[in-house]
Amino acid sequence: MADPEALRIAYQTGRVNDTSKGMAMVPIIDVRPYTEGTGDVHDTVNSHITRARSSRPTARPPIRCCTPTSRARRFSACSEANLDEMEQWVASIAKDTAPAKNQLAKVIRNRPAGVSDACYTKDGEKITDMPRCAQMFPVYSNPRLNAGLPMGADDAEMRAEERSTGRTIAKPLTDEQLAALRSAFPSGVCDFSKKGVSVRAPDTWLSFGDELKSQTPNAKPQSPTF
Repeated sequence: MADPEALRIAYQTGRVNDTSKGMAMVPIIDVRPYTEGTGDVHDTVNSHITRARSSRPTARPPIRCCTPTSRARRFSACSEANLDEMEQWVASIAKDTAPAKNQLAKVIRNRPAGVSDACYTKDGEKITDMPRCAQMFPVYSNPRLNAGLPMGADDAEMRAEERSTGRTIAKPLTDEQLAALRSAFPSGVCDFSKKGVSVRAPDTWLSFGDELKSQTPNAKPQSPTF
């Protein structure tokens, strides 16, 4: 069971990435090294979860998957190319003085043609043939998705109290399997048809200056960093 205060803090500070507020208005290229099968928590499926959560369906962030190039699992072979594309994108937005409905409209119309889904080999070769990328970098699911969580939900890992013992499954369980399930989850399992506990949009422009000053009287006042 999640701690209620931890839930409040996580949602209030934006620790749960729900793609709302300012994130919906900025150019994004979602780049990550491919670490499946290594025990690394940065699963590739998280890029697809972020995309599914996106509140801007006409400008969902392109996903880039790269082969790690060192023991430190860095992905320098493709990071430089992606930074160049992002710089081009941001520069075009800055130069765009034409009328626009909002900032998102400028983000969409200034997106460079080459900013699309892709994957990179360890030698830095960019591949835009996504069926080929899917073979090179297969995307695996996670336990919450397999348990029925919708791909775009933003409250799975924070769900605590709303549980149900009833669930429709594709293949009936044996008596032995059902007994094991009830033993593992005596209070039931998550009911994904309900809103998660404490789910809320994050606050923005947070400052921790006063709190920090009160805890350390001799410290100089600090401005928030963004």
